[in-house]
Amino acid sequence: MYRTWQAGLGPEVEVCAVQLPGRESRLNEEPLSSFPLVVERLAEVLEARLDRPLAFFGHSMGARIGFELARTLRARHAVELEMLLVSGCAAPHLVPRTQRVHKLPDRELLQEIADMGGTPPEILANDDLMALYLPSLRADFTVDEVYTFVPGEPLSCPIHAFGGLQDQTVNLFELEAWRRHSSVGLELHMLAGGHFFLSEHELDLLALVRGALGLR
Repeated sequence: MYRTWQAGLGPEVEVCAVQLPGRESRLNEEPLSSFPLVVERLAEVLEARLDRPLAFFGHSMGARIGFELARTLRARHAVELEMLLVSGCAAPHLVPRTQRVHKLPDRELLQEIADMGGTPPEILANDDLMALYLPSLRADFTVDEVYTFVPGEPLSCPIHAFGGLQDQTVNLFELEAWRRHSSVGLELHMLAGGHFFLSEHELDLLALVRGALGLR
């Protein structure tokens, strides 16, 4: 999803996309199903990059990961982000509205994935592919659904929140609630589309991201 972002954001930014275990070239690795472990692994990787300005963009589960990673870097290294950009995700202190699905039987979990959109029907109908990818998908839902928010000081960087106007899983109130987690403010951006508006309207989103980062 993020492979085209480097060209879209330009040479002023180095785009470093995260690929978790169990994905694409890491398909043979055991997927992570622990939220703290995901954050811990990413914090270790980033230790070599703390000498430069950092901004995190995360969509859905990735937004919470970015938020907790920012808090971890602040606690361990006194590093503050330039900006946190969150997308398609309710503020972390809110009680989830949706049911937990990570323990559902395979067929029911696949139906939940289909209902979210963003996955071509022909992929979902391919039993061999689904047998390959379902462990990683289930691990993602597990990471997201067992996450527990611990109150703390707000970040000292601005937060930009992005949402889809037709997203049935995250509403305007839940995006606006991210304001609590920044001491310097929140900017909210709504685009046409459902939960995966970022792939449906990539150029519009990248223009907003460039603007948030002060790039013209």
